Amino acid sequence: MRETAAICVVIHESSVLLLRRKKREGDPWSGDMSFPGGFSKEGETPVETAAREFSEETGVDSINIKFERQMDFFQTPRFSPLKVFPVIYSSDVEFQVIPGDEMEYGGWYNLQNAVRFLDSVKGPCLRFGDDIVWGLTYRILERIGILPGSE
Repeated sequence: MRETAAICVVIHESSVLLLRRKKREGDPWSGDMSFPGGFSKEGETPVETAAREFSEETGVDSINIKFERQMDFFQTPRFSPLKVFPVIYSSDVEFQVIPGDEMEYGGWYNLQNAVRFLDSVKGPCLRFGDDIVWGLTYRILERIGILPGSE
């Protein structure tokens, strides 16, 4: 298993870009809401990985987003020793997403419209209508400090 991955967190005002992954056998995040992201290629930095995966998964050129910062890595007990580096970007506009092969759909989710709740299996979650954000995606939003009610 590859040991490094990066995700691209794109923020526009109070909205964040999220994608729904297609359901696929062998994909541990199948059907989940997520940020664009994926495994790093050999010699690729997390910033390069995040920008490449953003373009591949959204159909939008990475020149449309502005690098803000790279966060410290996250690890998940289920996939240790995988290190996932969130890379934060901003956008001046809410561009339209053209989902790549791995994505069902994607778009902008206003965090002010999110409902926080605790699921007995998934743990802390956000609900945007029928879309649920949980796990690593939730933890990253929490660490950034942009969830509703965050200080």
